[in-house]
Amino acid sequence: MKSILLIRSILIFALSLVLCRPCFAQQFVFSPFERRAELNEDQIRLVNQLPDGRLIILTESSTNLYNVGSVKNIPLDTVNFLPVNDYTNNHFSYVDDHRVWIKNQRSLSIINIASEKYEENPGKLLQELGFSEKPKNIFLDEQKNIWLLSVKDELYCYDRSIRQVRLALPAFKIYRSNDIVNNVTSSGDKFFIIYRSGLIKCFTRATFKELYTVDINEKKEVTSWVNFTIMSGQFLFLVTDDYRGGCSLVKFDSQTRQQSTVISTPQQRISHLTFDKIGGLWVAGTDGYWHFKADGSSGQFFSGILLNDGQQIHSGIANVFCDNQEGVWMSTNKGLYYYNPYRFSFSGFNSSFLNLRGQMISKYSALKNCRAGC
Repeated sequence: MKSILLIRSILIFALSLVLCRPCFAQQFVFSPFERRAELNEDQIRLVNQLPDGRLIILTESSTNLYNVGSVKNIPLDTVNFLPVNDYTNNHFSYVDDHRVWIKNQRSLSIINIASEKYEENPGKLLQELGFSEKPKNIFLDEQKNIWLLSVKDELYCYDRSIRQVRLALPAFKIYRSNDIVNNVTSSGDKFFIIYRSGLIKCFTRATFKELYTVDINEKKEVTSWVNFTIMSGQFLFLVTDDYRGGCSLVKFDSQTRQQSTVISTPQQRISHLTFDKIGGLWVAGTDGYWHFKADGSSGQFFSGILLNDGQQIHSGIANVFCDNQEGVWMSTNKGLYYYNPYRFSFSGFNSSFLNLRGQMISKYSALKNCRAGC
């Protein structure tokens, strides 16, 4: 029996060496989240990271803070929701220096990071920041400025650098029937309004003057609508769905105003995307995930999550998140999984074989000695 285990371990080790060679496709080996039993359930909806390095993990019925191997639950009986009726998608979060902003199905909740509790009155908090109107949607940009689209169709901006709310657009126009604003974000000295219909409008941040309008559907044979968008540097990444059941990831250059299609698939939906610390793009889908290198030269689709014991998880990926320690977290209906290029273990090895089981190879020191995934 021991000889069989030894042979199996050697084969897995040899296979990993082959997959790591440059001439072969890159493979990513994930580990199950070791504290998943403390999350009460496996249906992970969202993962994000706080400024101090801790992770916030949202399941269908619990909110959890993960830190150095321990999980703390934030009671949901304290949650007070604020209506944001123009947001109809599932869980999406923003993190700033003091709070976690969570949107889900027409509602907004806010977690105070210092107290580790939900804000009792989100509407009052917005008033204290300087917003006088009720929101129908809220967005945070890359600089963590807060953009509030009011029920009166006015766009306000809380500029974090001066801690002041300004009226950006007093008469906000919806140019097509049944159209809504999908996102408001910024890059450098410009900000962008992205509509569900595919319109992108660019403005100056200083004066709120409109610079240009682009319609991503202008040259398309099949009209699509924007599901969600992420901005990275000068590029907008727009996930779109069309009326034939197809799904695409469109990359829009805000400087040249040119667009290109990164992913086009008729078979599945894109649920989330994120960037790692070296610029690699990770895209979660209903049948697997994609990874694109930072230089954009190549991309690869993976139909399942490969685990360190050789098994594969074939399940829709609800969320993908890259932490500040170069780790990648993927959540599915079957649990939460973690990958780091500097951490790898073969669960097939026993302790007598090179003592490799459970070891972590790491070249970094995490914030406050927090080693994500350990």
